[in-house]
Amino acid sequence: MQSTNSEYGTPYLTNLKHLLFQSETEFVNTHRDKLIERVSSVMAIADSLKSKDMINGEMYSKVHAAEPREEKMRLLLDALDSGGAAVKAEFCRLLKEKERYLVNELGPHL
Repeated sequence: MQSTNSEYGTPYLTNLKHLLFQSETEFVNTHRDKLIERVSSVMAIADSLKSKDMINGEMYSKVHAAEPREEKMRLLLDALDSGGAAVKAEFCRLLKEKERYLVNELGPHL
C-alpha cells in the first residue's frame, strides 16, 4: 500500500508542482512592469513557447508584429495570463535560461 505522505508519492509531487507554479506565477505578476521594460529576448522566448504549443499562432503573430519591444513583451505577458500557471512556469524557465542576470536581480530565489 502506497502512503500518500511519502515524499515520492503522487500527492507530494502534485503539491510540489503547485508550489513551484505558484512561485513562478507570483514572480511574473509581481515583476510585470520590470519584465516589460527589461526583457530583451522576447522573440526567442515567444519562439520557444510557440514550438511547445503554449501560445497559439494568432498570439505569436501579434507579438511578432508589435513594436516596440515593450509592446511585444506586454502582449506575451497577456498570453501567459490566459495560458495559466504551467505556461507561466515555462516562461520563467526560459527567462532563467535567456535572461539569467535579470531573474537574479528581480527574484534570486526563483
